[in-house]
Amino acid sequence: MKTIFKEAQRIFLNIMEYNLYKFKYLPQSILFKAKQFHNEALGKNTKFFPKFKRGTIVYVKFGINIGSELSGNHFAIVLDKYDKVTKSTLTVIPLSSKNNKYYQALTPYDNIYFKNSKYHLNKIDELISKWDITSKESPSELDNKREYYSNEFNEYIKKLLIENNGVVTEDVQKSINSYSEELINKALYKLDINTESFLESKERHFKGIEKYKKYKNKDSYACVNMIQTIDKRKLTPVSEYESAGNITISEESMSLIENRIRKIYFNIWHINKKMRYY
Repeated sequence: MKTIFKEAQRIFLNIMEYNLYKFKYLPQSILFKAKQFHNEALGKNTKFFPKFKRGTIVYVKFGINIGSELSGNHFAIVLDKYDKVTKSTLTVIPLSSKNNKYYQALTPYDNIYFKNSKYHLNKIDELISKWDITSKESPSELDNKREYYSNEFNEYIKKLLIENNGVVTEDVQKSINSYSEELINKALYKLDINTESFLESKERHFKGIEKYKKYKNKDSYACVNMIQTIDKRKLTPVSEYESAGNITISEESMSLIENRIRKIYFNIWHINKKMRYY
């Protein structure tokens, strides 16, 4: 048995000498899997896991896999209709910023950059509201402030889409991105107060926005041909300062994905309204 492991190690080390991009994080992938196997061998299995709603966007460490199988870290959409804290697996559909004939484009509202920005924008509004609790404003005024920026952002997108007949051109995309940044900066400016905890939270949310800027001018596509069931230990931890695990796509995008799944896997092109699904 030790001979087999030594041979595997020799092959892995040889692979790294080729400097192929796919295998850049192969050592981390192998180490992660080895640690999980070790915990299982010791009986140190996690008994409770985060619970997710259908449509939640999570971030998955898929690892390095064979051939055309999906590799690397990717956002994914939870497909399970029912989840619980004692359930260790999730069925997900990975997301990509590149299109493919087997992929399904999400609505513009469900673009990763938009969803992430809106999440942190709402968190910033909550911080502003907590700060304002010490003022003389009424609770109803504080509630209005909490949703102000996110509602303004949504209305702006709707207006642009109506004006352009629902087509997201490059100019429309740039306008949305620019307006998003403008609102974010307004919210951040409001948080410019001399309280250490607020400044720290502001900085962490700002980093959360910056982190996803690489998705700025890219659409999001559901990889319908790569649906798979994963262990929840492959997910990045859910945190207040991380949008993955805390945001969900719209019912409209979920319907588009469901219809595409039926078309690809079951050759069903449309759904009879009288049909019931369980």
